[in-house]
Amino acid sequence: MCAKVCTFLGAADADCCVGSGRHWCKTRTGYGLFDLQPKVPAGAICAWVGETIARLAKQNNAQADDTLRGKGLAAEWAALTDPVLKAAALEDIRSRWQAKGWWDNPPGKSAKQAKVFYLG
Repeated sequence: MCAKVCTFLGAADADCCVGSGRHWCKTRTGYGLFDLQPKVPAGAICAWVGETIARLAKQNNAQADDTLRGKGLAAEWAALTDPVLKAAALEDIRSRWQAKGWWDNPPGKSAKQAKVFYLG
């Protein structure tokens, strides 16, 4: 793994140290810390979820994470009529929540209420 990452970053293997899921590497431009496991959802990505989060975040002047765990996205999801899109969106939302550690223990009242929408 180190050789692949180092080759991609343009560094030599001797300049690297891999440990605990992170990768320190001396590149052409200096040292850098790289996560070996990217912070992306484990499940499929649904375009509707990304577009809706962006729209609601802009509309409410909120951060994307706040919008992701908020009731607004849950209400938009509940209003979907296409069962295929609704299932894909739920899988994407669930995987995003799980990637952040929110699915089992939602942070805050709004997130708990949003989860009730998704499970309901």
